[in-house]
Amino acid sequence: METLNYDKQHQIVDNEHLNLLSIFYFIFGGLTIFGSFIILAYIVLFSAVFTNIPMDGSDFENFPLEILFSIFAGLFIFVFAYGVLLIIAGVNIRKKEKRVFTLVIGAMAILSFPFGTALGVFAIIVLSRNSVVELYRLEAERERMSLFNE
Repeated sequence: METLNYDKQHQIVDNEHLNLLSIFYFIFGGLTIFGSFIILAYIVLFSAVFTNIPMDGSDFENFPLEILFSIFAGLFIFVFAYGVLLIIAGVNIRKKEKRVFTLVIGAMAILSFPFGTALGVFAIIVLSRNSVVELYRLEAERERMSLFNE
């Protein structure tokens, strides 16, 4: 039975943590995009309800519906774009590229309590390790050398 040295064990653990982190980013990104479509469903529902209400003499006459729809549309676009960024960060973790981008997205995820907080803290802890920084550097160097040799 082969015994692994400390560096090899560290590299295996780092790769497992990065793999888990990318899976969590994919899941959280998918859930975020799903949540954005719930917001879109509310927009469709509100537009169907409020366009069929007669406005003459009602309390809705002075209600700024355009502002409400604009807020919901902006919220939909923001949440959808955030979900896409989470998935892109997961892909970058798989490729071991753009570590700082992934850290920034992880820091943003901290605001999404409770799952995003756990994901963001885990991302910051894993991506800040010296061994992971070295792993990203080696992968970038390997990519540069493969482009140079072609």
